[in-house]
Amino acid sequence: MLGNKVRVACQKRKAVMTFQMQERMYNEQRQALFAIALRDTLLRPQITRNQFQPLLTGSLTQTAHKLGPDYDSENIAKLESIYETVDDIEGIVGGHLEKPKPGAKVGPTFFCIIVKQFLRVRRCDRFFFEHQEAGFTNAQLKEIRKTTLAGFICENGNAVEKMQTYAFKTPVTSPVAGDAPDDLIITLPTGSKVQGHILKSFEGNDFQAFENIPYAEAPVGKNRLKALPVYLWIYGGSFNVGYGTLYNPKFLIDYDIIIVTINYRLGVLGFLTTNDDNIPANLGLKDQLLALQWVHDNIIAFGGDPNQVTIGGESAGSISVGFHWLNKQARGLFTGIIQQSGSPLSSFLSKQGSREIAFEYGRQLNNSFNSSKSSDLLVTLQEASLSDILKLQKNVDVDSDLFKQRAKFYDENPKEIPNEALNIAEENKEHVGAALRKHYTNSSFEEDALALIQYTSDEVFGRSVGRQADAASRYVPVYMYQLSWYNKSNQFPGVEHTADLHYFWDFTPQEASHNDTLRKPLFKWWTNFIKYG
Repeated sequence: MLGNKVRVACQKRKAVMTFQMQERMYNEQRQALFAIALRDTLLRPQITRNQFQPLLTGSLTQTAHKLGPDYDSENIAKLESIYETVDDIEGIVGGHLEKPKPGAKVGPTFFCIIVKQFLRVRRCDRFFFEHQEAGFTNAQLKEIRKTTLAGFICENGNAVEKMQTYAFKTPVTSPVAGDAPDDLIITLPTGSKVQGHILKSFEGNDFQAFENIPYAEAPVGKNRLKALPVYLWIYGGSFNVGYGTLYNPKFLIDYDIIIVTINYRLGVLGFLTTNDDNIPANLGLKDQLLALQWVHDNIIAFGGDPNQVTIGGESAGSISVGFHWLNKQARGLFTGIIQQSGSPLSSFLSKQGSREIAFEYGRQLNNSFNSSKSSDLLVTLQEASLSDILKLQKNVDVDSDLFKQRAKFYDENPKEIPNEALNIAEENKEHVGAALRKHYTNSSFEEDALALIQYTSDEVFGRSVGRQADAASRYVPVYMYQLSWYNKSNQFPGVEHTADLHYFWDFTPQEASHNDTLRKPLFKWWTNFIKYG
């Protein structure tokens, strides 16, 4: 969800916000009873809290016979021992005994009075304009326009005696007026001239001073605000688990980029398919595409540049990024991609057996289901509860055939990616497998766990990533990285899958100093790519 993770430094929301502030503080309909009057009214001993509340909020918050959640049980007991009814409680007493609002030191009554007083101070001068409309009259504006803010500060303060005028005024292009010596007029390479003057140092020595030199265009018009580059993150999790808010961007947000994380359908809801129109494939990827389109259409409202969007992801998220790069429907929605440990060419990605898996779900949901029609399966799935469908993800055996994959071969030109893996004759499989194993170990994978890890890394990640980068480099610049600095607390040597996530996102660090050492250069590389390509 965009709302989860869009972070802009200036968009801070006050932690303390009450109903009274939301509903009464900022309406334009003025009441005769203002902040000072409210305070003085409450301090009158004869006014009760329930008489005062409607003046403050417009309605009673307490019933006639019991106090609401603004009081704890101990204070309620004290009030009950003194007052016969709720209507008898004095306003000043009731206000003091209220529970503090979250993030505040006072309860809603005093909190509301304080906020009202601050609000009046912010809108206008309390003493002169307390009992009239907050806006200035034409006569008042006429007087105000006779001075400047700079003049007001200089005339009434002790620290500032003068202010720079016309800070962004363009330098003159002809010799400046005045009788300044030639050595006090400097001609800039652009042809503009600036004039200096003589000042005295603390010891009484003369020195030349050149002040108020404009060096930039005024921050108006097109220079007023510049949209920031956008980094859209797609999380991984084997297309089965994950959520966008897991990835806290507090590290990356300091590098002047806007970060967006999204959610998409996972598991059965996002990737179950019968390979036909009844239950189409990859609904989760279509969710991602819709999110990309939404960001392109709306990110400008959040200060982002829709023409400078980089999408990134890790594992299944990285695979998703690769698919969007290949998808013509996503053209124009982003300008760059960052893939971390995942490629759409990965060997374990296959639609083989997906239809059979879908029908197995149907049989698990309904013991009497024995149809081979995908339309009947769709009805069964639609009639099942969401909880039952999600439970099936743990029960149905989806064999990715990960460790049974045989050797894959390039053709003669390794830059040409074959559409299908080369078939291996049955009688040659044993020889190919032995040669493959010998490449990694002199024993067996069962005896050499490290060799198995290396083989799996190459088969699932390394080979596919290399093939994709090789193919893409024919059309666009490609930069590859390999993370080799591993956490010594790992059981096995080497860098585990997802290890780089700990550098970019606010996860609990396993080795803080280790992470900090690499974090800044990694951030610089990543954000420079996001900003400049």
